[in-house]
Parts: sequence; structure tokens; C-alpha cells
Amino acid sequence: MLRSLGRKRVRPDRLGGAALAVFIVAFSGIAFGQLSSGKLANQVLREINQQRVLNGVGPLMLNRRLASAAQKHAEDMVKRDYLGHRSPDLRGLTDRVTSAGYPWHAVAENLAAGKLPVNRTVQSWMTSPSHRENMLNPDYSEAGVGYAFFSGDGKRPRYDRYWVVVFAKPSR
Repeated sequence: MLRSLGRKRVRPDRLGGAALAVFIVAFSGIAFGQLSSGKLANQVLREINQQRVLNGVGPLMLNRRLASAAQKHAEDMVKRDYLGHRSPDLRGLTDRVTSAGYPWHAVAENLAAGKLPVNRTVQSWMTSPSHRENMLNPDYSEAGVGYAFFSGDGKRPRYDRYWVVVFAKPSR
């Protein structure tokens, strides 16, 4: 089952009209094995950059502040058992990116949850027009990736694995 509910892109001139987007990958599939969250996040960025280069767009540079915002959001979704661009306390993408200290001009976010391996998660985003647009947008020059999984502590969330990719253009 694959469901795309839109996208989340924010520009200062369109803050009021930003659409909520959630991308759900609810496949039971290949497990990720013993790779660490950091290695998987780096692999996601490599896969996204391969798609960008194949489509004539320059690669994204990893930004640690964006990665921190993405990682915290992924962990929060596991801990509080939700999937969305807004947390239960209504904090959104721009709140998280600003709190991480990133000076943004434009930001977008792709989310995924489920058990697909990295390459299939990225490929699923590529088949969704709104997620593909985020990934291939030449205005975005930096990104951060977060990945979190249910470790067995506490209440089991709806999904075992959560992905967050934040794309951005800095304000500088």
C-alpha cells in the first residue's frame, strides 16, 4: 500500500497556502539490518543526489542543522506514534528548522514510514509528483535526513521506521 497525500513546501511569500503532505510507505519488506541511523540517512542523501544528477540538477549538500531538525522529527514521530508534518503540539517544518538555527529562505519536507529499503523509499518519492518536485527542485541546495525506528521500548507505534528529508535554500 502506497499513499501520497501531497507535499510540504514553504516559502515566505506563501506561508499561508502551504499544503500538508504525508507520504506513507506501508510495505512489509526487506529489513534494514544492523546499519546505524546515520549510515542510512547518508545513503538516502546519496540516492537523492543520484536522482538529481540523472535529472540534470546539482547535488544537495548535507547541512547538520537540517539533519538535526529532520532527526528530531523522525524520533518524535516514533515516540509519539504519529506521521505528519505537524507534531501533536502543532509544531511544523518551519518551527523545527528555525529552532535548529538554520537561516532559511525556502524549505520543503518529504516523509515516509514503513519497511522499504532506502533505494525503494527514494524511488517511491520519485513516483509521487509532489515529492519528486521537492527532490529535484534546483532552488534547494542543502538537505538534512533523519531516520528513526522503533527499538522495542515503550508502546509500539503504527510504523516501525520513519524517514524525514528536509530540503532548503538558505536565506544568505
